[in-house]
Amino acid sequence: MQTTLGQIVDAEPALGRLLKERLPIAQLYWITELGGVLLEKIRAFRAQEFTLIVRDGLEQPSGNWVIAPGMPQFAAFKADVDTLRAIAVDLAWTPMDSAAMGAACASGEDMLALRPFLTMAPPKGDRP
Repeated sequence: MQTTLGQIVDAEPALGRLLKERLPIAQLYWITELGGVLLEKIRAFRAQEFTLIVRDGLEQPSGNWVIAPGMPQFAAFKADVDTLRAIAVDLAWTPMDSAAMGAACASGEDMLALRPFLTMAPPKGDRP
């Protein structure tokens, strides 16, 4: 399936939350499989993002690096991160029917983050 690095990275927090839940085995298996597919891309994104932070940011006395709005190189950093997020990625993943997730995606936020990796069934009922 086609997606972007941005969509993959946006799914990371939802996957993390869902992996901590007590879910039926079918949903847990699906989430674990999706996490495995996405993890390599997330790691590559984070490594490149850190390279940009080191290039444009400042090292703190603690050894941590920071970049924030108002810093001289922030605009260049943000532009490069936006470019990185827009990179097209071809994943070996067949989107799963959202109905099979059951109540696993308890929050709308999680459902939105995972939507690129789901197929959405049309709503039932008398909705226009």
